[in-house]
Amino acid sequence: MKKVLVTGKNGYISKKIVEKFNKELIMCEAKSVRNQYYNEINFEEYSTVIHTAAIVHKNDSKNKFAEINSDLTYKIAKDCKSKGCKLFIFISTMNVFGQTNGVINSSTEEKPITLYGESKLNAEKKILSLEDDNFKIAIVRPPMVYGAEAPGNYKNLVKISKILYVFPSIKNKRSMIFIDNLTHFIYELYKAKKSGVFHPQNSDYICTTELVLNLRKEMNKKTILLSFFNPLVRFLIKKNSYFEKIFGDLYYDQEDFKYDFYESPINFEKSIVIIESENIKNENGFK
Repeated sequence: MKKVLVTGKNGYISKKIVEKFNKELIMCEAKSVRNQYYNEINFEEYSTVIHTAAIVHKNDSKNKFAEINSDLTYKIAKDCKSKGCKLFIFISTMNVFGQTNGVINSSTEEKPITLYGESKLNAEKKILSLEDDNFKIAIVRPPMVYGAEAPGNYKNLVKISKILYVFPSIKNKRSMIFIDNLTHFIYELYKAKKSGVFHPQNSDYICTTELVLNLRKEMNKKTILLSFFNPLVRFLIKKNSYFEKIFGDLYYDQEDFKYDFYESPINFEKSIVIIESENIKNENGFK
């Protein structure tokens, strides 16, 4: 029986995908595709490749983004196809739209504004040219992924939640996806052998204020919500990208991006409980 390969051996998402597939008794392993490690991979062993490896750092050059995120993605997909792989799942990003606020739906045009988003969109276009009846391509564009030890903006929100006992009572909507929901989506995608472009998210939108409230609740910390600063916060949302990321709206249309093979198994409140439970275990040295 052929296995499932996940690229990006040390990545947060790749590790969680391997955990999920092995839990479901699917033979799955992660491998590095860097330099000499690439030549050690025998793609004939795999029925499906889930490509997560990428660079995201803003200080990397345009050529580096193109080399790793676009050209390498195409090379891997091409080699997979030539070796008989049947399904190539590419983990892309919401950043291909280039939108920083508002709603994204099925008619929203892809207009990336960062080198990362541009390189991911170019990769999508390249690998789609390889698709045929015997080689399916599935592109997954998750919004912000959160979970215990998740990198990026969520980690910053957790830090803020630990120290701020006073918080604005701003109501906003953001699409996010709990890491366990994302790995479940990928697993269901694998089982259904689907091709196409997918935009998974939690079943409910997340409000930043509610997120902080829930995080602090699990930390056994009280929170004071104030509406006094709301006008200032709304002003700063329009003027400052950092405030826009925290308090602005950015979400996928729930109705446009609904899939018959998938239903989000874990709601927002439960995900926070799971995260804090894992954080406590990690702090105490348990894995």
